[in-house]
Amino acid sequence: MMSSVKEIPSGFDRRLADLDPGAGNGWLAALRADAIGRFREAGIPTTRDEDWKYTSLKPLEKLAIQAIDESKRKRVTAETIAPFMFGGAECCHLVFVDGRLAEGPSTGRNLTEGIQVQSLARALESEPEAIRAHLARGAVPESTPFVALNTALMQDGAYVRVPRGLEAKTVIHLLFVSTASSVPTDSHPRNLIVLEESARATVVEDYVGLEDGVYFTNPVTELVVGENAELEHHKLVRESDAAFHIGYLGAHLARSSRFTAHGISTGGRLVRNNVNALLDDEGITCTLNGLIVGNGEQHLDNQTRIIHQKPRCESHENYKAILDDRARGVFNGKIYVAKDAQKTDAKQSNHALLLTREAEMDSKPELEIYADDVKCTHGATVGRLDRDALFYLRSRGMEKTAAENLLTLAFASDVVKRIGVEPIRRAVEAMLYAKLPQAKEIRESS
Repeated sequence: MMSSVKEIPSGFDRRLADLDPGAGNGWLAALRADAIGRFREAGIPTTRDEDWKYTSLKPLEKLAIQAIDESKRKRVTAETIAPFMFGGAECCHLVFVDGRLAEGPSTGRNLTEGIQVQSLARALESEPEAIRAHLARGAVPESTPFVALNTALMQDGAYVRVPRGLEAKTVIHLLFVSTASSVPTDSHPRNLIVLEESARATVVEDYVGLEDGVYFTNPVTELVVGENAELEHHKLVRESDAAFHIGYLGAHLARSSRFTAHGISTGGRLVRNNVNALLDDEGITCTLNGLIVGNGEQHLDNQTRIIHQKPRCESHENYKAILDDRARGVFNGKIYVAKDAQKTDAKQSNHALLLTREAEMDSKPELEIYADDVKCTHGATVGRLDRDALFYLRSRGMEKTAAENLLTLAFASDVVKRIGVEPIRRAVEAMLYAKLPQAKEIRESS
């Protein structure tokens, strides 16, 4: 049992004290009880913790978290969330409001027979043993204190299962809406996505805020990608600019599987994305693409871990940051190559564009290699707009702001163009336009 208990913020302490870990079936109750103990033992990380060196959580600790206003949840309709849909894409929408399924706005379209897209809470009731086989395997409570907190407080989320040999021909859009309030609230979505052997799917995990209120979103997503399966996963963080978002994604990849993840963050006062990918057999291809776009005093943090456990696997990682005003970005990416993971081919790059002198980027690419027959590279750059390119555009009559936006859009396009589904790509471009003055006009005229 836990050896010590740390003092934790009163808001979280109250939430845990109100929880009945004994509710539900035995194994889930035991999982919750263990998670509560782990979170109380670990407490909220500080900048003295190496993984949190550049991200202070003091503003989060001060939140006096209150219960969610259920009446606001009920007022969210299909019309409310229409701006967050992907026009032109055939989608199955599963909508959660303040962490719980909203059946009204949720729609299932053209799902191949046999594919399951449903509420995790409902799946825990109807097929608990199927959930038990995977839940908390790819994101165990000891991964981070916030995984433990999620495991203790999770109420709902998405359960997606694509059986052997099937392809989800429609995009699976998991939309998580926070209504905000006059008082800080929290939600802890838990998602489980399972692709069996030779299955294929495209999933969008999308976090949005309806108002400018303060709230905390703490999602955990577990991905199980079976042998020869293919998953393209997108995570969009377009929260309220006053929101806190700390997310964890854990992917377990089987032999000859192909996994591509796109992580785009533009909203939120403080955002932290943890991505852990375990390449647990031979012939796997893992690709991680990321883009953060911050202004004001936003703090956007990406932490990635790619673990090459077995031979003959590839990983490709490309993360970029665009930071304006006094925004701060963080990238800490580790590639770990185990002793038996010979013939590994791993590439990692991180590039940041600072638009002001006050913007700041902390980049820490890492390689930890125990095999001797590998090809591994990493690199990082932090800089400003190319003065020669800016001068060239200005000399051709382009106004200064327009020239800066054009170069900024070109910098971001290397990540954005990798998104294969056009309506999703257009949505990401819209997120980018919203952060850059006159960017939309420049794009439309180019």
